[in-house]
Amino acid sequence: MYISSYLKARGHQTDFFDIGLEDGVEEYVLKTRPDVVGYSLMTGMHAEMLRLNSALKKTSSFFSVFGGPHPTYFPECVETEGADAVCRGEAEEAMAELCDKLEAGEDVTQTRNFWIKKDGRIHRNDVRPLNEDLDSLPFPDRALLSRYPQYSKLAAMRLLTARGCPFNCSYCYNKALGEIYRGKGKKLRRRSVVNVMEEVRLILSRGGVRIIHISDDTFVIDAEWLREFTGMYEQVAVPVTCYARAEFLTEEVADLLRRIKCTGVHIGLETADEEMRRELLHRKQSNDLFRVTSARLKEHGVPLVTQNIIGLPGESIEGAMGTLRFNSSIRPAYAAVSIFQPYPGTEIARKAEEMGLLRKNDVEFPEFFWRKSVMDIEGVEAFEGLAQIFPVAVEYPPLIPLIEKLVRFGRNPLFNAIGGLFKTYVFFLRLRYLNLGDVWRWAGRKTLRLN
Repeated sequence: MYISSYLKARGHQTDFFDIGLEDGVEEYVLKTRPDVVGYSLMTGMHAEMLRLNSALKKTSSFFSVFGGPHPTYFPECVETEGADAVCRGEAEEAMAELCDKLEAGEDVTQTRNFWIKKDGRIHRNDVRPLNEDLDSLPFPDRALLSRYPQYSKLAAMRLLTARGCPFNCSYCYNKALGEIYRGKGKKLRRRSVVNVMEEVRLILSRGGVRIIHISDDTFVIDAEWLREFTGMYEQVAVPVTCYARAEFLTEEVADLLRRIKCTGVHIGLETADEEMRRELLHRKQSNDLFRVTSARLKEHGVPLVTQNIIGLPGESIEGAMGTLRFNSSIRPAYAAVSIFQPYPGTEIARKAEEMGLLRKNDVEFPEFFWRKSVMDIEGVEAFEGLAQIFPVAVEYPPLIPLIEKLVRFGRNPLFNAIGGLFKTYVFFLRLRYLNLGDVWRWAGRKTLRLN
């Protein structure tokens, strides 16, 4: 949506096709005859999207661009048949320059941020400096989604007040992104409160919005900015959710979150093994910190959502159960869990490879990172089973001994059903993240499969 609004400001036309909600993308491309087709790729869905592009290229002529996380860290995917270019990093200015050049019939091979394939040669360009004036960007083009009623009925809207993260967790993209942008500007950049509030008012003007998800990696890192924001936002009736690190959740910050009606603050606990958290994940946080943070948020009436990873390199199922028990002891509103995925370009993926824990060189990542592991580790089925029932076990501690025995049989439909129902209950009634419009959108999504 940011790219669309930026392109429109430069005089270009844009459109959006959601292959998860609508069939007939081949016919649509033939009918509209776009000059450029862009795909946003996350690792796990990239293979299907590359195949889709190859199929579209057989019947239509256009310049194909792949952007998003996977091409940023794995730009070699431009070598795939039918791929013309990949865009690395932040794309507003880069896409505008590319489209300007294509419209003018100029050479595009030297456009910064892009790896471009032409006449069998790949032109590898460096990224341009980061935009440090985020207020200069037009607001995301939410009208782009208007063709789909599923989007218009969403109760939750996302908002970014900042870009970047100053930390270097080994499993996260931010460290690799910092290397790509080394010497190209500040990693963490923030919009002004006035600019953010202008977008908030625009979001609320559409009506029906029940909650705003603030999607910054570290929303509460700047207490002074948060004070100013709270002073303006606390008159707004719509609550928020956000992401934070535990060490920034001071008494004052917890109170500020209460004042802006925060209905869920997500923090990365990841593992209860302090040594693994420190040495493997590069998070220098103690379990006592999380205990104090949990109690503090409860005192201020701010629900806590923990984010956890199981199946880490070197972790046993007993270690994962330790993370479950620790979560149960601090009683979060919800304990989200992911199965570790060794995503390309992350430090921890290189560690897993050194340890000989990858099943094969060409890893097929799952689309949803909580469903299965791609690691060659003992008892992998137990991790997959535990991921299905983890939040339920945290909520109901008497079940833990039984679940510890049952998960060793791996995934099962009963765990999946119970876990899904519990998550729906929490997100509907406890955290109030969802309404029926959200469910309608996701229930109607299709799975793209190509021959």
